[in-house]
Amino acid sequence: MSEVEAAVRAVFAHETADGTGKRANPYWSSGGHNVGTDVLIAVSAARRSLHGGRSATLTLGRSLELLETAHERYRREEDDPDGFGSATFHAIRRAFEALAAQHGADAVFVPSRL
Repeated sequence: MSEVEAAVRAVFAHETADGTGKRANPYWSSGGHNVGTDVLIAVSAARRSLHGGRSATLTLGRSLELLETAHERYRREEDDPDGFGSATFHAIRRAFEALAAQHGADAVFVPSRL
């Protein structure tokens, strides 16, 4: 596994752990709604957006475009009353931007391994 792929996997693992932790903690619930669910829905949507291509590999640059499109769709289609899902997309995007700055926008990873 490449350094880029390991870093991409770590981004998704971190956000998944955040959502799972919030779902398990009643502090993050209000009126029957738990923001951890929004985080996990956003993580899933972001991950799915990276699996949609025809190629076995994906560049960090292209992944940023796909994440932005997925975030726009998420904002239109999902109920995210507290904005935690949207914030999750922003966190993932910032992490990918940092990876692209460090490794180059043409650095590749295998999305099917996420």
